[in-house]
Amino acid sequence: MSNIKEREKFDDYEMLDEYDCSDGIRGRFYEQKKMQEVVG
Repeated sequence: MSNIKEREKFDDYEMLDEYDCSDGIRGRFYEQKKMQEVVG
């Protein structure tokens, strides 16, 4: 797949009704980014 037009036909951003997310855990794989401390 060399260009965006070819990839568009495989992209599906719609949530289907058959997806069951009732047992999902919000933020399960979230990792907070480390911030550099600024000393002034």
